[in-house]
Amino acid sequence: MKIYAIKNIQTGLFLENGKPLAKTNAKFSNKNTRLFTEKRAATNTLNCWKLGVWSQKYYEGEGRGPEPPKNIPEDRKQVAKFLKVVEADIEFK
Repeated sequence: MKIYAIKNIQTGLFLENGKPLAKTNAKFSNKNTRLFTEKRAATNTLNCWKLGVWSQKYYEGEGRGPEPPKNIPEDRKQVAKFLKVVEADIEFK
């Protein structure tokens, strides 16, 4: 079975599995790595993380939904070029 993660190839750290509704606020470390079972899910997460911290907006009568920031933060622009989706094979015994 293949699993995927997002790695900063410059530092060797992986994207953490952040708190619910705050995953685009997650940092990179070697603890609590966020794992994906599909490459497309990891790629989508990477693209969302690059945009910056998303916020929850409330719409009258429609509930709430995530919304990206209006401007991409400089720190995300600088780190984005070093991010990569990596894969690994695992086997359960």
